[in-house]
Amino acid sequence: MAKVKKIIEFGVYSISHNSKLLYIGSSNNFDLRRKQHIKKLQDGKHQKSLQKYINENVIDLEELEFKIIHKTLDSSKIRLFFAEMILILLKKPSCNKAVFQVGLKYISLGNSIIPFNEEILKFL
Repeated sequence: MAKVKKIIEFGVYSISHNSKLLYIGSSNNFDLRRKQHIKKLQDGKHQKSLQKYINENVIDLEELEFKIIHKTLDSSKIRLFFAEMILILLKKPSCNKAVFQVGLKYISLGNSIIPFNEEILKFL
């Protein structure tokens, strides 16, 4: 019998509850990262604002929706990081913020000018 190769998904993911966007993160192993989030939330040791929201609003962690919202071109940490920061800035989840601030409306990559919106993600 041939072994089934497990597909590891990578990219930027969201955590939502009742259609409310709570958190955006990135990972080169989505399934493992989801399990880590759940374990930390169960233990009451997650990042403060997400843990507070969960404690006050969620009865069962099965109510949370984890999904990949952007698949980067590869699983490199730099692509994952920039895609995550851009999506946090654009989508404004309630429980986390970007670790850097962008005061630009446009980003220049070489000679082209790219509007700072979801179009930039096609480069990541």
